[in-house]
Amino acid sequence: MTQLQTRDMRHGQPFEFAWRAADDHQWIEANALDSAHKPRAYLVPVAGMLKGYKPLESATGLFRDFSQLERTEDAFRGFANKYGMLGAGSSLVIPTSSPQFAVASTGITRQGKKKGEPLVLGESFDFWAEQVSAMNRAVQLWAALSSATPQDKLRNFIEWRDEGSVIYRHSGEAWEWIATKFHHPELLPRLQYPDLLQPAWYQLQNLVNQQLEKLASCPQLLWERTKLLLFIRPQSLIAAMWLQFALAIDGERQYRRCEGCGRWFEIGGGRMRTDSQTCGQTCRQRKHRERQKKAAHKTRRGNIHGSRKTR
Repeated sequence: MTQLQTRDMRHGQPFEFAWRAADDHQWIEANALDSAHKPRAYLVPVAGMLKGYKPLESATGLFRDFSQLERTEDAFRGFANKYGMLGAGSSLVIPTSSPQFAVASTGITRQGKKKGEPLVLGESFDFWAEQVSAMNRAVQLWAALSSATPQDKLRNFIEWRDEGSVIYRHSGEAWEWIATKFHHPELLPRLQYPDLLQPAWYQLQNLVNQQLEKLASCPQLLWERTKLLLFIRPQSLIAAMWLQFALAIDGERQYRRCEGCGRWFEIGGGRMRTDSQTCGQTCRQRKHRERQKKAAHKTRRGNIHGSRKTR
């Protein structure tokens, strides 16, 4: 445990994660292999070189960016072009027609009656939407818990039906039990009616743990300079983002939206100053140029206005 905490301070997370992304992705209509369902929209990588990189080293708030994606094909494709496929929900699919671009084929062809049909690895629109919704629900609850007035914010999420039952509201009218005499009764002695904080923390724990259990991450011994050390290695991008989120909860980390690019980034904790308004040097320079441009425009307007007065 001590080793993991030491590496957490140096790297920002106690795990090692590298990922590969194609330069471009496209949506195609396709059938999942041996599926009787109608064709669905699948996101697939366009053929070409894959870039290897470590997305979480620079994108310290990637899980928050992901949670706020619009549920549109363009938004999902834009995220994939920048960070890669999610990785955990891939299916072998058969395009219903020949794409107008070269997709990254798996090199596998279908056998049987339609032998020779190329198979492509894709992720469905529904899978992306489900993952974004799950992350959004958890992040919204955590944001309410971390706010300056959590009791007020949590009224949108937590409700006591009576002294022996409390529920969690999400997605409009949808709700689920947190604890009753019949559902997790062991929690009731730890919850104090009508407090909202503790039920919310238990629900957040449940939401995050469900995803951590579902999405594969493996402990592995990896080389750190000349020593073998224990790291957690996520097996997909979506698993890595949930681990990043879990560490944010564990470390009570703070985040701010960059005024330059709009992405979320971590502040404090030895990474960025708590008063930082941008996520890095590039955005800081962009913001500086914008200030200079506005100042120059204001000066020109003042000069024009002054010259009119002297006439």
